[in-house]
Amino acid sequence: QTNFTTNFKPVSKTCKSNFSPSSSKEKLRIYLIGFMGSGKSYLGRKLALQMGIHFLDLDDYIVKKAGQSIPEIFETKGESTFRMIESIALKETFNLEKVIIATGGGTPCHQNNIDKMRKNGLVVFFDPTVDILEKRLSSEIETRPLLKKQTNLRNYILGKLADRLPFYKHAHLIYKIEDEFTDAADLGDYLKGYLKRKKVD
Repeated sequence: QTNFTTNFKPVSKTCKSNFSPSSSKEKLRIYLIGFMGSGKSYLGRKLALQMGIHFLDLDDYIVKKAGQSIPEIFETKGESTFRMIESIALKETFNLEKVIIATGGGTPCHQNNIDKMRKNGLVVFFDPTVDILEKRLSSEIETRPLLKKQTNLRNYILGKLADRLPFYKHAHLIYKIEDEFTDAADLGDYLKGYLKRKKVD
């Protein structure tokens, strides 16, 4: 087991930084993207608490608005309708301030959402190893609509990642996760310093 603090320095070297807020008055809005099981909701809540800002899980927001669970929406309305609902919900977050938003695994890959997020906030890609994703998702198959029909989880992850990485890699920052027990503390410190240098409110 590796201590996350000792991993943070090399991790920060993998961060691709091209974030340029349009003005110093731009309000803080951080979008977490990445494959299902990458820790966006778990770490996002911890990051928000550490940074003293709000947290929103986009899937939870969709469930509240639609009055249906994500699996129910997929089953009764289909994925294309879900993606439309998702894009509308994402657009509504562009009015929020001082917030971390955990998006769904497919959110950046549809409706030109990755470009919309880049224009309206800081986008951070959580990039765990395939081994970590497989371990986490193996116990969540029944609650993940896209996993229910898969017979080989690892092959599904590898194939889906190949499709989604071109979108994920448009993030402003790429955050490697190579430890199952990653903590949010050092990432929060890095983001606060990064945003201060960029003069984001």
